[in-house]
Amino acid sequence: MAENIVFVVSHPDDVAFSMGGTAALLKRTYKLHVICISSGERGYKWDGVGLPPQDLQMGADREKEEEASARLIDADVTFLREPDGEIFAHKAVCYKVAEILKTLKPVAVFTMGPYEKNDHSATTQIARQAMHLSDIFWETDFYMLAPYSHSNIYAPNIYVDITEVIEEKKEQVFCHQHHLHDASYWDDLLQENKIMGVLAVHCTYAEAYNTELPMVTSRWGRKMPSVLMNL
Repeated sequence: MAENIVFVVSHPDDVAFSMGGTAALLKRTYKLHVICISSGERGYKWDGVGLPPQDLQMGADREKEEEASARLIDADVTFLREPDGEIFAHKAVCYKVAEILKTLKPVAVFTMGPYEKNDHSATTQIARQAMHLSDIFWETDFYMLAPYSHSNIYAPNIYVDITEVIEEKKEQVFCHQHHLHDASYWDDLLQENKIMGVLAVHCTYAEAYNTELPMVTSRWGRKMPSVLMNL
């Protein structure tokens, strides 16, 4: 039976847009699981003040898009339905994620970046807390997304060459029609991956991450292979 990998993300489309190439590579060896903290029910353009109104139909539609995208990487999806735009690392949601991690015993957890917008940074904390609560933090790979626009303050320390699976990533992205606001959106994502490829050197397209713990061959007597470095 394949070992498990878990993506803890804020909204539908976070895996596809930011980590879809990595997921396409990982699905060849591992069983993938996505924990989506919210359903993205506020994920549309809004010109008013403060948070836009919740659109429950939007959330339901975006869940279906996420399920379609997840099928392309053979992933299971769990929706926790925390309010979009108001995600916090509160005790109840941390324990919910911890219970899933305790059951799956993943070899790696992927999540958002800690210096991103509020929902994303809160999701990073949820993932980190849940790993501690499930007693897997010190023996499990933990990868945080490092978007190129934040690399000056949070420089990536690991890059994944996604050149060979860029069309698979595109297929995932195009499942999420609610967030493809115009025809140029995919081009913008492709440009981000191209910039990461330049930073990584010798890659046409790349996705980038940060790890909190040094990548070593063993820690406390346990073998510590790096999932990403084995791709």
